[in-house]
Amino acid sequence: SRPQTVEKEARKVVAWPDGLKRYVERNFEQCKTDEQKVYVQSKLKPFITNAVNKGTLNYVDWDKKPTILEEGTTWKARTA
Repeated sequence: SRPQTVEKEARKVVAWPDGLKRYVERNFEQCKTDEQKVYVQSKLKPFITNAVNKGTLNYVDWDKKPTILEEGTTWKARTA
C-alpha cells in the first residue's frame, strides 16, 4: 500500500537521529506482550513518517518524549 511505500522511501533517504533510535528502543523495551508491540508499532510508524514528511525529525527532543505506552491512556484503560 502507499503508506508503506512512503515509509520505506523515507527510511532510505532520511537518517534517523540518535535520539529517535533511543526513543524507538525505549518504546519496545516497555512492551511486555506481543499485543503491546503491535500497538506500539502501529502508533510509531505513522508518527515517525509524519515527522519525516514535515521535516521535523531532527527538531523533536526524542530523549524527553514520553513513550507510546506512557502517553497511551487508551492502552492503560484497555489493560487495566
